[in-house]
Amino acid sequence: MSVLTIEEVKGLVERSKSWCVSIYLPTVVAGTETRQNEIRFKNLFREALQKLQDNGLSEDEANDFLRPVTDLIESEDDFWQQQDSGLALFITDDFFRYYKVPLDLSELVVVTDQFHLKPLLPLLTGDGTFYVLELSQKQVKLFEGDRYHLREINVPNLPQSMDEVLQYDDNEPRGQFRIGTTSGAANYNNSSAGTGVFHGQGAPEQDDVKKDYGQFFHAIDSALHDFLNGKRSPLVLACVEYLMPIYREANTYPHLIEEGITGNVKDTAISELHQQVWSIVEP
Repeated sequence: MSVLTIEEVKGLVERSKSWCVSIYLPTVVAGTETRQNEIRFKNLFREALQKLQDNGLSEDEANDFLRPVTDLIESEDDFWQQQDSGLALFITDDFFRYYKVPLDLSELVVVTDQFHLKPLLPLLTGDGTFYVLELSQKQVKLFEGDRYHLREINVPNLPQSMDEVLQYDDNEPRGQFRIGTTSGAANYNNSSAGTGVFHGQGAPEQDDVKKDYGQFFHAIDSALHDFLNGKRSPLVLACVEYLMPIYREANTYPHLIEEGITGNVKDTAISELHQQVWSIVEP
């Protein structure tokens, strides 16, 4: 069994395969009711087998895919008597991890191209805090929220528009924004890793929209790198859909979650935005 650390979560977030199986179940810690643990698991195991077959695997291939799970349980006679409040298992064709967690989980099986980690958010957020990054070409806002509130917060050096960033590039031979030299979460907890001085070389071609946005988003990520460094709360993007993959490429914050708020949210009431985001991050 692995201990669920931040580094472990990073590894789960970054792992992507054709089939990533996530299995969650509540478990009984002690007493005669621990026999329910195995019964629940067998039902979920059958569900995982069926979902793999629904995704194109044969019955034998699906059984082979999940064999590390059955091998583990068969090798430990007291496996179901040594549990916490919940059990989470993550399997690909070349990877297997399981975690005993102090959470009251619901029974769940998910088979997609990434692991489903939302049920583990309470372990990472603690007090339920989350962040929302609202993005558009002419406006950037960071919000901090919890179950009950959502408020805009000031982030030092956070660009407010694309023009602001490109203007620095036009006029400052050695601009103030730092951009990531590599994308991804691995460098985030090192305050100097993954960033470098932004050297202006003239504005990008005006028709190279993606390059402009990439430059803009690297500058945003640089400001967030300093502000969010060491934090563990989930970050949700709120922007038009085509900007999401461009920002994710620039992002280095390890807790940016997959699901976001799509559409033009500039005129959305803060109460409505809070409701939409909470439906995503709610434990």
